[in-house]
Amino acid sequence: MILHLRDTAGLRAAHDPIEIEGVARARAAIAAAALTLCVLDGSRPFGDDERAALAATSSRPRIIVCNKADLGTTGTDALARDCPDLARSDAERDFVRGSVRDIATIDDVRHAIARIAWGGGVIDAGSALVANARQVNALTRAA
Repeated sequence: MILHLRDTAGLRAAHDPIEIEGVARARAAIAAAALTLCVLDGSRPFGDDERAALAATSSRPRIIVCNKADLGTTGTDALARDCPDLARSDAERDFVRGSVRDIATIDDVRHAIARIAWGGGVIDAGSALVANARQVNALTRAA
């Protein structure tokens, strides 16, 4: 199985035409995704944008990542308290809290992806990465 990661615009109220297009493309990417990483700033209280991101990803397999624990946990703590069903792990979703500055958090995200996308398989960060179709074709020809 090949993993394609795609970073999108945030889901927020937009007024600028370019930003509106970015949000529309993000929503389209979510609709097409097999798994969504919903990354939230857990260091501050959640507002309408965070609630919109949670709602937009609620019907899809997802991992909620509350990031920036190194700066505080106000939003993360409120989510765990107010929405305990979101802040638990099960077969269809996962919840990771921490900071991407901490390798343990990165490992937690990798394991959550493996658990959900590959049924518990391990992602080997040291293995080769084939990033696009051109590379696949080149490797196929070389083999």
